[in-house]
Amino acid sequence: MKVKRWILFNFFPHIYLFLIFWGFILRLHFSTGAQRISWAEDFFLLSRGGLEQVLFVIAFNLILRRVLKKEFVASLLAFVYGVLSLYHLRAHGFMDFSLLLSNFALVKHAESWQVIGGMFKAKDWISLVVIGAIPLLFLFRKAKSELQRGIPKYYSLFSFFIVLIIFTPFSFNEFSHFATSVYRNFVPEKLPFSPSESEKKAYLSSLIRTEQFGSDKGQVLDVQRVFLIYLESYNANYLNKKNGAGKEYTPFFNKLVKEGVYFSNYYGSSMQTAKGQFASLCGRVSHSRKKVMVDVPHVKLNCLPEHMKELGFKTRFFRSFSDLSFDNTGPFWQEHGFDEVLAMNSRFISKEERQKYAWGWGIQDDLLYKKVMNYLDEQGKNEKSFSAFGPLSNHMKFRGAPAHLHFMHKNPKHIKERFGNTIYLMDLFLKTFFEELKNRGWDRDSLVILQGDHGYPMGEHGNYAPENGIFNENFKVPLLFLHPSLAPRVIEQTGSQIDFPLTLLSLLKAKGSLEHSYQGQSLWKLQGEGSAYLVQPYDGRYLGYIKGHKKYSYHVSSRRRAYYDLSKDPLEQNKSEASDEEWLDAENHFKQILLNDAMLDSHH
Repeated sequence: MKVKRWILFNFFPHIYLFLIFWGFILRLHFSTGAQRISWAEDFFLLSRGGLEQVLFVIAFNLILRRVLKKEFVASLLAFVYGVLSLYHLRAHGFMDFSLLLSNFALVKHAESWQVIGGMFKAKDWISLVVIGAIPLLFLFRKAKSELQRGIPKYYSLFSFFIVLIIFTPFSFNEFSHFATSVYRNFVPEKLPFSPSESEKKAYLSSLIRTEQFGSDKGQVLDVQRVFLIYLESYNANYLNKKNGAGKEYTPFFNKLVKEGVYFSNYYGSSMQTAKGQFASLCGRVSHSRKKVMVDVPHVKLNCLPEHMKELGFKTRFFRSFSDLSFDNTGPFWQEHGFDEVLAMNSRFISKEERQKYAWGWGIQDDLLYKKVMNYLDEQGKNEKSFSAFGPLSNHMKFRGAPAHLHFMHKNPKHIKERFGNTIYLMDLFLKTFFEELKNRGWDRDSLVILQGDHGYPMGEHGNYAPENGIFNENFKVPLLFLHPSLAPRVIEQTGSQIDFPLTLLSLLKAKGSLEHSYQGQSLWKLQGEGSAYLVQPYDGRYLGYIKGHKKYSYHVSSRRRAYYDLSKDPLEQNKSEASDEEWLDAENHFKQILLNDAMLDSHH
């Protein structure tokens, strides 16, 4: 009896941890979307993940000799492992430390907790409590054990384990992956195509270039107002898409496409609103590891609003969200060219309006449009203005829409159905903006630009989180120019948000030259098939490059390359083979992303 009791008290925490680890590993492996590679490679990775867990349990057993400590630490580790695993299960991707670190400042906002709370189900929270509590039950017994101290081999074994999990490139093991992401965040890996110091210096010295404008460069518009509307979380796959009842998700936008110039192969730079706004207004790829507005807010760049001011426009940035400190948006844009940065706070929205029309992350889109237009009315009808703003009714996790506005799915049971409801509302409320425009007679002398800030996956690759992967649904967004003088057409050449500033300026600037530091080019003057850079700072960090219909990506954590021929495989279902020459060209462009990172880090 004493032997059984000794085994139970001394080894239960380790056996328990081992079972918890393996239970989650297997559950994640066989759950939808969790299989990441091939079955053969998955078996190897599962086995390696299990070996790492065995070593972890051994190290845990040897170092912690006091039974009560074992039980407490076992409870804590089981709970943390449960959190990481449930995140993996719900987000279809490993928790990345850089995601936590770069967004940690946002925890003070209630909306961030809505996202966190909305990710997990009630049964998840219950299971976490149960998983963490079982070892704690053994804290109430009176068993005693001596703490074994100072045996170097035990600590050497534990150190070996730490080294192993840090340098494991990929594993079905939450602790290993998270530990690797912590290490890589502070000690970035030197990539095969990392630029040298001399290349960085040469890049910095060649930032400023001069763009020539003239009447021979194409059509130039004389406009009184420019409206840039960022369409939140706009997955371009939803254009012309219908629900099960045959109803279009974006009928109004589908109609507008036929009335303007639509760029059908246009990409966001990254996967968050602040990153998309930075890329499209400053004409540079978003940082591949950081948030520019938060981490390098004083970077010296000439951004689009400053050039719009040079053309005589009053520049304003309107936030549907009520807090200008979120992602440091307000201070950043005030420093980088906007005359005014205005939030939809109590200055604009009454208490009664907020109670009736505020849901999700901001006020209802139609009310936003009315408030912005009323404010512009107050500035005078002769003012030239450039107004940038973004509606938020289609913001993650798409839970806020009141039941009476569920037009596509009456009782949504899944994020895909919730997204269907809110993207329909974004489209429906967009009518209000054009009604307000027409009621003022501004539709004749205004240029309206509709642009997605970033994509949002809806299960195309078993994924529903924009911070996972580098597939097109995370990045491909619409870009539409509307003006009476622009002949409707579809432009199929590839472009991205870094091309936007010069694309707009070449429509407005009749002649002369412009000094700028934009990476992109005017899409009106595009020669050849065009290109786009993609950056995924999370999920082990991805760098992407698209040249025409050829897409190349590099996963930093696993060191894996992927190539897709989008002309034959637009949904990216099957990897193709690229030649060594093609990969060399792609890696030279990956290097451009890293050079841009170096510039953003030092050019301030």
